[in-house]
Amino acid sequence: MARSRCNPEDNRLSRRAMVLVKDPDFGFYLDWFRTKKSGTKTPYGTHNEEDRKEAVQNACGIKDLSELDQYDAHAPMFWRINREFRQWQVDQARKYEARRR
Repeated sequence: MARSRCNPEDNRLSRRAMVLVKDPDFGFYLDWFRTKKSGTKTPYGTHNEEDRKEAVQNACGIKDLSELDQYDAHAPMFWRINREFRQWQVDQARKYEARRR
């Protein structure tokens, strides 16, 4: 069983996850990721907020975002998702800037 956190009242990860799932760009990232993973073109804008939330929950193996703060075992996957999404944003900005030149 996963080790419990020392201070479960510190809901830092679940709050960060809510910020992530409310970001419409995260939906575009999920569309891009699905296209990359499956090889079939996924139209951009197909993931709404509920889809984004379910994607994080499924990837982390949780039923509610608050579980991110309850056990350390769920945090690494969340931080990986967050890191890869932020890198994708940087890559998209670079592509946009390269096209403007």
